[in-house]
Amino acid sequence: MVRLDSEQAVVAVNATPPGEVMARALQGPLARMLAVLGGVVAGILLAGVALWWLAIPALALLPALLGGRRATPPWRRPLALLILLASGAALLGGSRSWWTAAPRSRQHLLHHLRDARADLYGRVVAPPTQRREAVLVTLEAERLVYEGKSYLPSVDLPVSGRVLLKVYETWAYVHYGDRIVVRGVMLRKTYRSHNPGEFNYQRYLGTRGIFVRGGATSWLRVDLLERGQGTQLGLFLAAARRRIEQLLSWQVARPTAGVMRAILFSDRGQLTRTHEENLTKSGLAHLLAVSGLHVGFVGVASYGVVRLFLALLNGCLVRRWAWCVSSRRVAAFAALWPMLFYAALVGFQVSTTRALLMGAAFYGAHVVDRQRYVFHSLALAGLVVLLWMPGSVYEAGFQLSFGAVAGIAVALRLLRLREARNPFRQAGLEQPRWWSRKLMLSFLVSLAAWLATLPILAYHFGVVYPWSLPANLLAVPLASLAVPSGLLGAMVGLLSPSAAWLPLQASALCTTLLLKVSELAPALPGAVLHVVTPSLAVLALAYLGLGLLSAAWVAAGRAARMLRCGGVAALAAMLLLALPPYLPRRATGLLRVAFLNVGQGDAAVAELPDGRVLLVDAGSRWKGGDDAGAAIVAPYLRARGIRRLDVAVATHRDGDHTGGLPFLIERYGVREVWTNTAAPRSFDTSELEVAARQAGARLGALRAGMRIPLGEATYVAVLSAGETPPPHDRRRLSDENHRSLVLRLVFGGASVLFTSDIGAETERWLLASSADLASTILKVPHHGSRTSSTAAFLDVVRPRAAVVSAGLYNRYGHPAPSVVRRYAEHGIPLYTTAAQGAIVVETDGRTLRLLPTVPRAAPQVEVLERRPQTREPLVVAGEPGSSLGRTLAPAARQGPQPFRNEASKPLKIW
Repeated sequence: MVRLDSEQAVVAVNATPPGEVMARALQGPLARMLAVLGGVVAGILLAGVALWWLAIPALALLPALLGGRRATPPWRRPLALLILLASGAALLGGSRSWWTAAPRSRQHLLHHLRDARADLYGRVVAPPTQRREAVLVTLEAERLVYEGKSYLPSVDLPVSGRVLLKVYETWAYVHYGDRIVVRGVMLRKTYRSHNPGEFNYQRYLGTRGIFVRGGATSWLRVDLLERGQGTQLGLFLAAARRRIEQLLSWQVARPTAGVMRAILFSDRGQLTRTHEENLTKSGLAHLLAVSGLHVGFVGVASYGVVRLFLALLNGCLVRRWAWCVSSRRVAAFAALWPMLFYAALVGFQVSTTRALLMGAAFYGAHVVDRQRYVFHSLALAGLVVLLWMPGSVYEAGFQLSFGAVAGIAVALRLLRLREARNPFRQAGLEQPRWWSRKLMLSFLVSLAAWLATLPILAYHFGVVYPWSLPANLLAVPLASLAVPSGLLGAMVGLLSPSAAWLPLQASALCTTLLLKVSELAPALPGAVLHVVTPSLAVLALAYLGLGLLSAAWVAAGRAARMLRCGGVAALAAMLLLALPPYLPRRATGLLRVAFLNVGQGDAAVAELPDGRVLLVDAGSRWKGGDDAGAAIVAPYLRARGIRRLDVAVATHRDGDHTGGLPFLIERYGVREVWTNTAAPRSFDTSELEVAARQAGARLGALRAGMRIPLGEATYVAVLSAGETPPPHDRRRLSDENHRSLVLRLVFGGASVLFTSDIGAETERWLLASSADLASTILKVPHHGSRTSSTAAFLDVVRPRAAVVSAGLYNRYGHPAPSVVRRYAEHGIPLYTTAAQGAIVVETDGRTLRLLPTVPRAAPQVEVLERRPQTREPLVVAGEPGSSLGRTLAPAARQGPQPFRNEASKPLKIW
């Protein structure tokens, strides 16, 4: 065998025809594995279409695959084989995704749900998880008992399937393996809100086999029937985890212990909101997910201990041990089991499973004496995870975990190629010092992980953390000391709690220093940069540009220049596509109003024709500290490319309207906040006013009769602002509803009437006034309550369509059946956010389109009607197949009436 040096090898490769080089690359195992992985991903993403279409490329390429060996070009057969593998993998991935999308058993709990409370018998199949003010319990259902009523007999059904039970307590009463009964629980199917940009929690739970949810106000509704009904391994792991949690609580101070539990076992139950926000804003949130850093330490430690033990055994007891079996193989095989135990202890999360599979592939190659490839292990781990949980391909955790490891693997590969052309090595001179190499390697790894995950963070969360790179350079070495010492203390504590004191204190010290690092980055200027959601084209160009520039870093000559130019061009095109949302918003000539599904509450975003944005209410604040502003409205604004709100309106002081406003005022720099004239009453309102002052927003109270211009042919008319005298026999809450703002947003011949939570008394007051109520779109008063939407009010407003903002399964029964019948009698199509998600209204002043996120039927209908108050006709295009225009005969509308005390210029309200 002739051995070539590097220059001869380069000449030999350059002398090989390009077709043969491409054929060899396509024949490699990595190319085949990537083809299978890509096919599975494509099958999961295309699971909603007919999967047999994916077999067409494979059938078309069968002649090329079965052709003669002398066929030209030489890369045709390998490419055809890769496409065939990808098509088969796509069918496999699509079939797996379809199978896990819904339960198939007729005994599943999902098929036996009723609109009534029931007693649920089941077994706890996972350790309860604490989430601030609630505990999440996963149950495997066994029996479902509905109590009998006068019109419905009692039912006792044997059922199956998993249920997510949410108990609003701060401590856990049950453990893994307990059989319990939940009394009087209302079980509901998991659902999604269908708002653009919102996290799909229904798909997240469905990926884990959960299709039903329930809630309990306290543990008083839960009765313990029997303990210890899980598997022996599961009971042992649950007991070990509880013992470790108790050990940390005893020997480590409370704030630090909560952070250690989050870092070591991904348990955020005791993690304070401040620490979590600091870790997130510092770009260190990846330390809270058990991944390669944790599993790698367990594997390396286990491998080293076994190798040391075998070396002592070989030297002291058995002289011929080395002749029998390789100690390296034995140690590699033994290292697999501690990693598996640790992954089972913390729960098989996506990042943990990925690290476990890659570690198993790494040490498995040791056992069979094969060469180890990072990319092969990563592709194998991705394939297994996707076939196990197909829906995880949509999750940010899956993409961040695999993206970071892929970026690090590429960076290390490029570093090796770069060192192959190292002038020190080629000249035989002294190499750079080891500490310089370690620093360079640490910086390169952190930079690669940061660049690889930056587009993913921007896409899913709309944030970029510029200081995360230096923060990781400081925090990762501390975590490298905190994790192994903490794991050592936890494992030793299972045997002897006193012996675990020293390693746990060392881990606590490193964790405290890590928290100090996490507190520095958020205090720096520009710690968090909020961005709009980039498009898929922007993401593709970003990764293409980074890949070309990375390849140019190791290339030379003309190839390096071409790669560098291509990378710069791709990044420049990315900037051009991503730049428009960051420029001043231009006039579009369209009014776009989106009624968002925020549950039992109100929230509407109006994009005005001149580019300004008006927000009317922002939903509720939920238990646990989350609110609709951060969870629903903000993702919608990012998806629409909106970076600033000009005006925020709080129609009245109830929490289901103002709960999300403080966050949005602070985050989006609201310039003006409009409220009614009523005095502050609730905690939400006082916080709203504090947020407005801190953000520098002007806070003004509107008065009836105001007309506020918002551009050419666009204005807001204030019809009522709390001056309505409420009846004395009403409760105070009802009085607050009567003080709601009533606004009419007008653009050309179209108008939208926002009625908030007014009741019949306010409607009569409005009818008695001289205000113009005729509107094209009506936001149904008080979520469709039976105390509003009177017949006389609808006769005057005469909307083309009405929108109900109410929560699915709300306890008030909104919209009331009587109200639904009343709108049907008036021929007004009724749309509900609970059933159809976000409902968007678009108009140019003459043509109006109503687009619900979840359509109800098929072809589109257009109706032409001449409005008496305008010279231009108004074309109404409804939802496909709806009766938005068919059921409404042309009718005379009352023309616009002048407001009392109305001026041509806007009144000064501040």
